[in-house]
Amino acid sequence: MDHETYIVVKGDTLWDIAKRYGVPVEEIVAENESLIDKDTKIHPDQVLIIPIIMLDEVVIRCKKCLIP
Repeated sequence: MDHETYIVVKGDTLWDIAKRYGVPVEEIVAENESLIDKDTKIHPDQVLIIPIIMLDEVVIRCKKCLIP
């Protein structure tokens, strides 16, 4: 699976990041389990690996976009 990196900024939540990229929170947590606290807290300047979901051979790299 391909991935991108994302640098956490103040105010980010895993839910917001997951929504922005169109991936489940659980997948972000699984890719970053050594970096994310047990209670799924993230911190500013933390670098997260964001898995990229492949659908019909189209890579979705969704940053604030709407998927029809």
